[in-house]
Amino acid sequence: MLLILAHSHDSAARALAARWGGEALLLMVGDLARWRLDVDPAGGVRAGLATAEGTPVPVTGVVNRLGVLTGADLPRVRREDRPYAAAELTAFLLAWLDACPAPVLNPPNPRCLNGPAWYPEQWADAAASVGLRVPPVHREVGLAAEPRAAAPEWAEGRRVHVVGDVCVGDVHPSVGRRLGELARLTETPLMTATVSGPGPRAEVRELSAWPDLAEPEVADAVLAALAGAAGGEAVAAAVLAGAAGGGVPGPAPADAVGLGESLGREVPADAAVLREAAGGEAAADVVVPGPAPAEPATPVAPDLAVVAR
Repeated sequence: MLLILAHSHDSAARALAARWGGEALLLMVGDLARWRLDVDPAGGVRAGLATAEGTPVPVTGVVNRLGVLTGADLPRVRREDRPYAAAELTAFLLAWLDACPAPVLNPPNPRCLNGPAWYPEQWADAAASVGLRVPPVHREVGLAAEPRAAAPEWAEGRRVHVVGDVCVGDVHPSVGRRLGELARLTETPLMTATVSGPGPRAEVRELSAWPDLAEPEVADAVLAALAGAAGGEAVAAAVLAGAAGGGVPGPAPADAVGLGESLGREVPADAAVLREAAGGEAAADVVVPGPAPAEPATPVAPDLAVVAR
């Protein structure tokens, strides 16, 4: 199963899940699932995923569209507990993604679940280090300063996406190669940039780890990258064939394994502290809440649970 992790407002992730059909499972932060992280006495870590009912979900690849979780991602948690719960869940998912045995695009970074959370200046510095041409980056600070006008549009500008070793977009091969080098340098196999034109001396700006997965060519390149890393070329061929024929028949991705049918056990948010079990082996389950009911009769306790046993 190809797992797509995204925030609830990510329409590109929804488009990707619809294109991949029944071979993909889309999990928003608010979808109910059971995440498992086991740490053995020797320090080995195992990551797993199951439905709320405990049915294991075999994960063969992960498209990671999560940044940093905030209280807005956890509407069922008490308002005063949301920042704490979001920070705990961010830390847990960082560990889970790092331990996941399947390929993860993009892998987590200590500052962000989806690679480096960089300022434009940092992206520009890294781009220049691999030979890419970048325009000057200006920043002003002042109480009475007028906001700087947005950078002018490039007459021949185009959006280019990097997926592993593939550059999707109309760009000169030398620029495409350097963008690939930048993706490897930053450990961001899914990357996007605006390029000023088709020539070899084109400039790049607006670099980020958020390519448009709604574009069919990008979606197919992501599928090929995951399949190649996991040895699943046959599954990739089946998904591509289904997409070419108008989609893979089957239930909606979020319903593929029965997610969202129950709410799980509710515990206070301060139970989200991992503790080492007496036997030296720590096992943590995280229950992520589903959508809130339309009119809850009583205040709902935080639904984020990390239980060590």
